[in-house]
Amino acid sequence: TGKMFKLLQQFAEIKEFELPKGRAINGWIKSRLVKLNGKASEKAISKLGFILGNDLRLIDQELKKLILFSDNNLIEISDINTLVTEAREGNIFTAIDAIFEKKSASALRQLIKLLDQGSTVGSIISMLSRQTRLMILTIDISKIENDPWEIGKRIGVSNRFALNKIINQSRHYNSEFLYQIHRKLLDTDVAIKRGIIDENVAIEILVSDLSG
Repeated sequence: TGKMFKLLQQFAEIKEFELPKGRAINGWIKSRLVKLNGKASEKAISKLGFILGNDLRLIDQELKKLILFSDNNLIEISDINTLVTEAREGNIFTAIDAIFEKKSASALRQLIKLLDQGSTVGSIISMLSRQTRLMILTIDISKIENDPWEIGKRIGVSNRFALNKIINQSRHYNSEFLYQIHRKLLDTDVAIKRGIIDENVAIEILVSDLSG
């Protein structure tokens, strides 16, 4: 609390430490792996950073589990998919691929899996909307900029795994198509919040509309 903080200031020197951001998260993971005598591929490190962000305590916990799980061998993306609870967030990319490729059955399976793992319908729609918006921005920026890291700066994505997925997905679609997708996502979100439609039914209709 504020009172406790002021009291501590009288007896100790208080230092503030900023949490790592962007690429610095991957650097922190690498240094922590060294201290834990663990090893991980670059792709695995990038995905872990993307999934867990800068929650250093959680990253530390997951690294210890991954090292045990891998029996001190190289940690790969497959290990993270198997073991890390928050890996469900990364599955949103698979769902997007399935929706945009008009594979409605596969898309619905992915979204149901996300729901079973604890994601809410609202968070899924939010993630889909965010990814669609980032793809639209990427398409526009790519017309004048080819450097991936510069594109990442402009859209506010610094994680290599996430950035590569967004850039690769955006190459397969045009802005007009993505704008239509984004509009449907917003309409569905509003309908759910107003109680016009049940959220579980909304997901099925949404997938059918988007991938139909």
